[in-house]
Amino acid sequence: MHNNIVIKRIISYLIPFKKELLFSILVLVAAISIGFLQPLVIQRITDIGMVQKNMNAIFQAAVFLGFLVILNQLIEMLQTKIFVEIHNQSLYSIFHQTFQKLI
Repeated sequence: MHNNIVIKRIISYLIPFKKELLFSILVLVAAISIGFLQPLVIQRITDIGMVQKNMNAIFQAAVFLGFLVILNQLIEMLQTKIFVEIHNQSLYSIFHQTFQKLI
């Protein structure tokens, strides 16, 4: 019973951040998609580029793979920024409420 109260209280602190959390979920889906594409690009490098000795395909796939890696890192940075902002704002809110009760 006590756990349910704590969970409801935590959720009440996160309700003001529902837009940020939704955006974070969408960004997570994008990161998962990129993670799915990376092995396919590596497979293309191996199957088409190395087996058929097609240097143009290797170069194109390597550039695309580099783009995916950079994009994935940018997405992870964005996610971290969102989570840090949520953490800082919710912590500030909790401390502010505590301070108000002490006064």
